[in-house]
Amino acid sequence: MAVVYIREQGAVVCKRGSRILVEKEGETLLEILLRQTDSVAVFGNVQVTTQALSELLDRGIPLALYTRHCRLKGTWFRRSRRTCCCAWPSTGRLWTTQPRSA
Repeated sequence: MAVVYIREQGAVVCKRGSRILVEKEGETLLEILLRQTDSVAVFGNVQVTTQALSELLDRGIPLALYTRHCRLKGTWFRRSRRTCCCAWPSTGRLWTTQPRSA
């Protein structure tokens, strides 16, 4: 399993099939299978598409957001099959979502 570190400023993390791609200005910089990914860390001005974030959460792969200077801003992760969380260390808060029961 791999930890994917993305530091290329202006890059976009997106999902294509069962892969995570890092693209910039129409060029693919990195392509990795989701099943080989343990976690993803992005630094600074890196965008993550909704589709990529959703797939990471569905697979239980955490996403950590850092400033360009490596200060942790927050983490998205899946706590259980039905609960997703977002932790923001600067505020000490944990935001949790659960689907409503029918």
